[in-house]
Amino acid sequence: MKKIIALLCVLAVLVGITSCSDKNSSSSVSTADTIITSAEQTVYSAENIAFPDNYKKCIALDYHDDIKLIFTRSNNTTAMQFYDDKMQISDVVTLDEETDHISSTACVLPDGSIAILYLYAAYDGDIKNVETYRSNAEVSVKLKLFSADGKIISDNEIKAFTDYYQFGDDSIISISPYGGSFIIHVRKGFADNRYLIADADGNIDGELTSDKQLGYIQCTDGSSLMYDNNGWTYSDTEEIRLSSGLKPYGEKLSLSGKVFCGNDEYKAFFTLANCIYGLCQDDSLIKLVSLNESGVAEVDIQSAICVGNSRFAYIGTETASGRTVFTLLTKRPDDWKDTRKTVIIASISSCDDAVWMYNNTTEQYSAQVRSYDSNDELKLDILSGDPPDVFFGEASEMYKYANFGAFENLYELMDKRDGLKHEDILPNILSAYEYKEGVYSLPTSFRLDLWIANSEIIGREHSNWTLDEFLDIAEVLPDGMYLGSKNSSFTSRESAWMSLFSSAVTNFVDYETRNCSFDSPEFIRLLEFCNSFELNENYGWGNVVDSLNPQVAMQSREAELAVKNKTALLQEIEINNYGEFILSPHRYGLYLDDKYTYAIAPSVDGRGALTPGNSYSLISSSKNIDGAWDFMCYIMSEDYQSSFNSGFCTNKALFDKELDKWLDYADKAKLSNEGRYVTPEYGGYDDTEGVIPPISAENKEYLTSFLASFTKLNVRDSSIYDITAEESSSFFAGECTAEQCADMIQNRVSILLSEQS
Repeated sequence: MKKIIALLCVLAVLVGITSCSDKNSSSSVSTADTIITSAEQTVYSAENIAFPDNYKKCIALDYHDDIKLIFTRSNNTTAMQFYDDKMQISDVVTLDEETDHISSTACVLPDGSIAILYLYAAYDGDIKNVETYRSNAEVSVKLKLFSADGKIISDNEIKAFTDYYQFGDDSIISISPYGGSFIIHVRKGFADNRYLIADADGNIDGELTSDKQLGYIQCTDGSSLMYDNNGWTYSDTEEIRLSSGLKPYGEKLSLSGKVFCGNDEYKAFFTLANCIYGLCQDDSLIKLVSLNESGVAEVDIQSAICVGNSRFAYIGTETASGRTVFTLLTKRPDDWKDTRKTVIIASISSCDDAVWMYNNTTEQYSAQVRSYDSNDELKLDILSGDPPDVFFGEASEMYKYANFGAFENLYELMDKRDGLKHEDILPNILSAYEYKEGVYSLPTSFRLDLWIANSEIIGREHSNWTLDEFLDIAEVLPDGMYLGSKNSSFTSRESAWMSLFSSAVTNFVDYETRNCSFDSPEFIRLLEFCNSFELNENYGWGNVVDSLNPQVAMQSREAELAVKNKTALLQEIEINNYGEFILSPHRYGLYLDDKYTYAIAPSVDGRGALTPGNSYSLISSSKNIDGAWDFMCYIMSEDYQSSFNSGFCTNKALFDKELDKWLDYADKAKLSNEGRYVTPEYGGYDDTEGVIPPISAENKEYLTSFLASFTKLNVRDSSIYDITAEESSSFFAGECTAEQCADMIQNRVSILLSEQS
C-alpha cells in the first residue's frame, strides 16, 4: 500500500498538487532554480574505448570494484565485459540465462548487483504473420538478479504483467531501483507512460499512468531521485513522500542525456546541455565537464559511469554522425592550458566528428572549424591573407581551387613527408582524383550508383559498357520489356534524362582542359533516345508512400522482381557499403546461382564513376602546413576510418579487410528458396527452408574486379545540371531539335567553364 501512495505522490508532483514536505533534508527541496557553480577545470581529454567482440547493445555500465559493461551479443546472449583501470578489455563473463527472450533492459543496484528484466513471447506459429503472432504469443516477463561477478541470485516471473502491458503495442523502456523494489517504465506510443512498482519476488504493488516521461535513480546517500527533461526532485522511499514540485535545473538547462550514479563526493550526475554536472550534498549543481570545450562531438549519452574522481566513461550516439561511441573522459590538470598549434578547417559542411577525434589523438595540434556560407567567402579569406589550413567540401570544388593554385598537390607531400603514402590509399580513388598530374583532394568515403540486370539478358561482359553499347541494347528491347520498372525513373522523359545524364556528365566535361563536348554525336544520340524509348506506367503513389498498405507492398515487390521477371531491363540501385554491394541482388530475386549482372552507368571509356563524400584539401598558403598534413594523415588512416560505418572507406588496408569480412559473411548467408536474405541479424526472419549458398571464387573475382573499375569521379555540378535541365525541357516539349538543344547546352556550359578557369 505504501508503494501505491508513493506513486500517487509522483502524480501529485506532475499535476502541481501540493504535498507534504519531508523533515529529512535529503528529500525536501525548493522548487526555485538549482544553484549552479563550475569547477575550476572543466576540460577533459577524450579517447575511444574498445567495444567487446560481438557487441550489439549496451544495457548497463557499472563501476564498483571493477569497471564493467553489461551488453547483449548478436546471438542474444548477455555478457559482462570487465575493463582494467586503463580501460583495456579484460575478462568477460556470459550470464546464465535463456537466449529466447525478445528484449532485455537492466539497472545496477547500489551494491553492484545487476537486475535484468527479460521479455519472452512463446509462439509455435509463423511469426511472419505479425498480427496473429502478437495476438496469440504467450507473453511473460522475468526479473533476474545477478551478483557483481555475474552469478545468478534470483529468478522470478513478474506476476500479472500482461495486465499492464500489451505485446506489440507497448514498449518496456527501463527498470530502475526504487528503495528495496523497482520501478518498471512501460510506454504506449509517446505520451502514455505507465510506472509499475515491483519487488524482487515479482509482485506488482501499484501502477501510475501519466503523459510525463520520468526517470529514477538511487543516489549514493540512499535517497531516490526522480527527474524529467526540465527538473528533478527526491522520492523518499522511507517515508513515501515527495516534495511539492520539480526543481528546475536552472540557467535554462535541460536534460541532454542520462542521469547516472554518483560517487563519494556527488550524489548523482546530470547530463545537461552537453555538459556533465554533479549533484552536491547541499543539492546545488556544479559543472564538472564541458564536452564542447573538451572538443567532444555533441552526443546523446545512453549510459554513463564515474570512474574514480577524475574520469567518466559513456556510451552514446553522436548527433551529427549517428555513430555509437564508447568514450573515456579524463580530467586535465587544473593548470592545463591548450598550447597546441591550431589547424583551421574551412567547412561548408559539418566535419565535427573528424575534428574532435583528431583533437583527442594529438597533443601538438588542435583542429578548429571555421564555417563558411559560400565558396566566395573562403576565396576572400585566401586572397586577403587569412587562409584556413584545410578545406572540407564538395569534390567538384577541387578543380576550381586547384586551377588558381590554392590547393597543395598531395602527391608531392606524400613523396617529401612522413606519414601518408600512395600505397595507403585505394588505387581507384587516386585515379579518380588525379588532376593535372597531381591529386589535390581526397575523401574518406564513397558510394556507388549502379544498375543491376538479369544476366540472361545482359551478360557480365557488359558490366563496363560504353554509352553506345548501352544504347544498342536499350533501343531494341524484347516485347513486353521496359527500360525500368513502374517504380523507376524511366516512367517520364525528364526523370529518365536526369538519371542518365547525371550518370554520364563526366563523359562530356573535361575539368582539366575546361572543355566540354555536349555537341558530340554520343550526347545527341542520348538526347534522342530519352525522347523516344517506351515509357513504363508509373504506379502513381504520390509523394507519400504508405509502405503498410497491402497494395503498395505488393506493387513494391512487383517492381523489385521486374528485372528477374524480364519486364524491365535495369534497376537503378545506390550502394552505400560492402554488405549492400555483395547482398543487394537478393532483394531483386537474382542472388542464387549468380543470375545478376552489375553495370556501371554507361561511359565513353567503360570506366565507372564513384560518388565521393565531401573531400579534404590542404590550402597552399596555409600558415600551419605541418598541422594540416598531420590532420590529413589522420583522417586517411585506418584508425579514423574504422570509426564510422557509412560508405566504402578509402584507406586501402581497411577497405581490403572490410571487403574480405563481408565476402566471408555472405558465405554464411541464409536465404529462402526464392533467394531472399532472411538471416535475423540482417532484419529478416529465420527460415528453416533457407539455403546457404557459398559465393563462388569466380563471383568473388567478378565483384572485386568490378569494384576496381570505378576510377572516375562522379561530379555533381549543380550549375551544369541546371543548364541541362532547362534546355532539355525545351527539347522534350518539342520546341527544338536534339542538335539545337545540344548546341545551346554546349555554348552555355563552355561559357561557365571558362568563367571558372
